[in-house]
Amino acid sequence: MNTLQKRTLGALGTALGLSAPFALEALHRRADRRRLTPDGMFSTVRGRKMHITTHGAGPKTLVFLPGLGTPCPAIDFVPLAARLRGHFRCVVPEPLGRGFSDAADTPRTSLHIVAELREGLLGAGLRPPFVLVAHGVSGIYALVWAAHYPAEVEAVVGIDAYVPALADAPACVPHPLPRLCALANLSGLVRLSGFLPAGTRRLRALCGGNPARLSAVRSISARCTLSRNELSERALLWENLRHAQKLHFPKACRLLHFVAQDSVQAMSGGPACDWEGEHRRQTLAVSDGRCLTLGGGHFLHHTQADAMAREIRAFLAEETAPAPKRRRSAVVHRP
Repeated sequence: MNTLQKRTLGALGTALGLSAPFALEALHRRADRRRLTPDGMFSTVRGRKMHITTHGAGPKTLVFLPGLGTPCPAIDFVPLAARLRGHFRCVVPEPLGRGFSDAADTPRTSLHIVAELREGLLGAGLRPPFVLVAHGVSGIYALVWAAHYPAEVEAVVGIDAYVPALADAPACVPHPLPRLCALANLSGLVRLSGFLPAGTRRLRALCGGNPARLSAVRSISARCTLSRNELSERALLWENLRHAQKLHFPKACRLLHFVAQDSVQAMSGGPACDWEGEHRRQTLAVSDGRCLTLGGGHFLHHTQADAMAREIRAFLAEETAPAPKRRRSAVVHRP
């Protein structure tokens, strides 16, 4: 065998070795699609399939919107939705690029995300007005939704929701290595990390309180985490926040904010925004607003589901008078 042949074989071996992880991950994803069964229905959104779960019945429709990087919203919201579905219709649309939904082919701007969610809900036969239950970054999408389509949003419940003032915080920057992250997703490194102790702890917390869901969450996370859609959403976060700074909740939109005590403490330690103060200002700007600070971290719907369900039921049970006077926002601190 001459030198050229040796070099050619070496190059082919290297190419095969480098491509093997990507091929293996593709095979895993094909097997996942056959193995996993969605809990809900699918609605067509711009030629893509959006997975939507619906539970319970009642006079109001609660639409749960996930935080940034949550791979399985339909599973993640189970602790809170299970406590509310006896009183309301609880709907969890998994945005394109999350859960069982198809990937999106548009940049993850807040306007695109809101338009897709609206189209998906309408396609599923769900009609407004809605109560938007928004976790984390979805606080911005809820604001965009309420500001642009006020007749469709009767109330917003924020779960440690992002506020527009975050645009001025130094931490609001996209991931510095998006291409490397995309390779980690396609090569199976994200899947592998889900089996490490730290990854297992993180994913177990997203199982909706049911450890039997861990296998499904691992598989869905392997596809969605650091995907091109997630990276696009992270890269456009600052732009979406800046757009939101021009908007405000309509006065008639009722607003209930749950703020995590851990987030308040984390924000107070640096040059970030006044986390509790910004949420309080939003509730003071509407006719019927309430702000409660609860002990715990960003995922309050995991750790404070009982308290939150009680407050949501009480808040939504209150009927607003025909010509309500401006109410002072209640700020309550609870462990």
